[in-house]
Amino acid sequence: MNLSLEDRIRQRAYFLSMSGAGDETTFWLIAEREVMAEVMMESAPASPKATPTTVVKSIETACVAAIVHASKYRQLFAS
Repeated sequence: MNLSLEDRIRQRAYFLSMSGAGDETTFWLIAEREVMAEVMMESAPASPKATPTTVVKSIETACVAAIVHASKYRQLFAS
């Protein structure tokens, strides 16, 4: 079954929310980055640079960025 990009992100965010505490925005941003990394890997030509290790590091970096972004977003609207 081919899911749309938004559906893939929604599904990933749902599973992330089931695995830990946090808020919907953080889960969505993490899921968005993970799915986008998958899409990039699926569409990229075979390359020796695109190893599972480099992809995981990219996803980890994106996840940290998503958490920082979500924190800044919450701070803006908290006051």
